[in-house]
Amino acid sequence: LQAIVKYSVEPDVNLSELMTVTSLLFIAFLMISNSILLLLADPISALLNISELKSLFPLLALLSFISIPRVLLSKLLQSNFRMRELFWVDFGYFGLSSILIFFLLSRHLINVAYDVIRITIIGAIVSSILAIILTIRVVRWRYAWSFAMLNRISSFVRYQAATGTVSVAQQNFDTLIVSGSSGGMGAAT
Repeated sequence: LQAIVKYSVEPDVNLSELMTVTSLLFIAFLMISNSILLLLADPISALLNISELKSLFPLLALLSFISIPRVLLSKLLQSNFRMRELFWVDFGYFGLSSILIFFLLSRHLINVAYDVIRITIIGAIVSSILAIILTIRVVRWRYAWSFAMLNRISSFVRYQAATGTVSVAQQNFDTLIVSGSSGGMGAAT
């Protein structure tokens, strides 16, 4: 999604193509990852020895799909330096969810993880609606597929993935060296 922020400010980029390709890639990623998560719900629950966990996975998948407008349009607002609108979109999600959780906890109305996920879904719905309303005022686009844009984004994503991998490896390389020379306890201290 960082491709939206990077490319939307470049003058030669067609915003409709950028948003179409990025949106479809993001939705495809969510569909694949949520499908895997739902298929593995029973084994993951068994591995972690939490039988209730498998019933929460469908709600988490729902939460991810409800959040699509918020996530995509937040990047568009960010790239256009629309901080006021971005604040309200984020507040609709993080602020509203936090306020509801705090309020309901103080009244002892939250008992299980299911309650927190439902509240988070409410925040995601409000935030996605706000994102749509506030972004329509800023910019509009229509569906426009482009293989050239797909190639451009794919190249950027590969570069970002490689950079992230090198960064994580570099940050954890010292742990490998320390644990290799002094054992697990040396790495833990």
